[in-house]
Amino acid sequence: MLAALRHGLPQVIIPYDGDNVRNARLCEAAGVAIQIPLKEISTELVRAGADRMLHDPALTASARVLRDQIRDMPSPAAVVPILERLAAGARSPR
Repeated sequence: MLAALRHGLPQVIIPYDGDNVRNARLCEAAGVAIQIPLKEISTELVRAGADRMLHDPALTASARVLRDQIRDMPSPAAVVPILERLAAGARSPR
């Protein structure tokens, strides 16, 4: 899921348990995915979801916005020193 989002690709998600359900719900709410609940899965729903994913420009646009937001996040190399300072008792991350 995250790899597709990192590349700005919309997706069809069929969550099966645990955090898959929450992540699918969040992706659908963000407009970057179509969720098909496992209890409702059928060939017709998967086909319709894939068709929409491939042809709905709103899904692609939302996925690209999220891709850009992911790219704008600081790298782990930039975040670790801040976390170290905070763990050492600094009151401010800078």
